Amino acid sequence: MCLLHTSAIKLCKFYDDDIPDYAILSHTWGKAEVSLHELQRSEASELDKLEGYSKIRACCAQSALEGYHAELSEAINSMFRWYHEARVCYAYLVDVYGGNDGWWSSSVEQEFCESRWFTRGWTLQELLAPQSVVHMIDINGASAAQKMSWASKRKTTRVEDIAYSLMGIFEVNMPLLYGEG
Repeated sequence: MCLLHTSAIKLCKFYDDDIPDYAILSHTWGKAEVSLHELQRSEASELDKLEGYSKIRACCAQSALEGYHAELSEAINSMFRWYHEARVCYAYLVDVYGGNDGWWSSSVEQEFCESRWFTRGWTLQELLAPQSVVHMIDINGASAAQKMSWASKRKTTRVEDIAYSLMGIFEVNMPLLYGEG
């Protein structure tokens, strides 16, 4: 497993019993995101030009404050397990601005409920898997029917991801075949 060192913002590999407690970031993809390749090969000054790098820095800063590492990976079959084993998941809702006074209000609640994060396919397993999701409701007792209801309202970039994003939620592990439609 590769973990992102929270102060150096560099990837470090860990194996089996050596995996430390870590935090994980749940977010939706937007423009100018940082790819794994860019993160491995680029300097911070280059990455700072990408809009998506600010959420990585923010997550690393919060994780460091709480003594965690931040996880980053591409493996679909392991994703649910990684979110489940993380000590905390930070949900980054890019389109929720909140009140400038720090108080929860009806307008903040409306922004929260209408966030793009709640419409994306992959974020459903990121909501259901972790032991703790910062600033979200407890959904541990959700039935299969409730999970399917939530999934039915979500969108993915690739059509296969509608099914693939449900695999971890329902404990399915299978080979992927992108392009099958």
